[in-house]
Amino acid sequence: MQTGTTSGAQIVFLSFAVLLLAVPLSLALQEMHGGTPAEGEAIGRAIPFVLGVLVAMAFPGLRHRARADLAVPIPVGKRAEVLVVTIAKLSLALAFMGGIALWRWLESGSTGLEQVGGSFNREASAAFAFSPLGLVMFFLVAAIVGPVLEELLFRDFLQRAWEKKWGWAGTVVMTSTLFALYHRHFVLAFVSGVVFSCAVRRTGSLWSAIAVHSCVNAAYWYPLLGQFLVPLEGRPLGHISSWWMHLACLAFATFAVPAYVVMAARHPYRLP
Repeated sequence: MQTGTTSGAQIVFLSFAVLLLAVPLSLALQEMHGGTPAEGEAIGRAIPFVLGVLVAMAFPGLRHRARADLAVPIPVGKRAEVLVVTIAKLSLALAFMGGIALWRWLESGSTGLEQVGGSFNREASAAFAFSPLGLVMFFLVAAIVGPVLEELLFRDFLQRAWEKKWGWAGTVVMTSTLFALYHRHFVLAFVSGVVFSCAVRRTGSLWSAIAVHSCVNAAYWYPLLGQFLVPLEGRPLGHISSWWMHLACLAFATFAVPAYVVMAARHPYRLP
């Protein structure tokens, strides 16, 4: 496969074929392993990445293209921006939870808020975070393998294949939509994909998206930011005031993400 002549449709077909193959394999491994539902889910999430690595190694064209694009570093003058984007991106998951909380509060009042908070099992999350499988999932799959493979597929292979035909804005929507289809929370993943695309356009390096993606995934390990996805114990989950941090992140994201999109559209990275 020569990536220079491979169409976006072919890349999408190959990636979804890998995903479909991962489903029965994941189910078989989960059945063999047994364990808790969280462990079964982790195995299911890891299999597509394992298959993705094998596919990337199987095609010389993909390997050559990946090596070439990963050889482009983040420009020194853009590293501060990547750091700022990473810090800002940390608020996005909390903003997503804030949006859900606000919606449920407007729809069902305190009962709806309690349901949102009650769905988060702290004991199970903490136990899984420190388990061997949990550590592998967060710090190998989620923080290293996942960001590299996903950014190569969506912000590199597909972005380049479609951008000349559909333009940058249209391609961002398409690649972010496909990226979101790979994830459980569509809206959060879609907005994340937009941010990653903007980071690449603003820096000229795929490593900017990988760095932001990797750092944010690692930061949401339960003992770190993961424990703040819902208000801490002791706060009444049914009171909207307990969700102030999530709502503040929602307000920030509502303005920050569109502003960054405008910056990327108007001021892309140019070689000095």
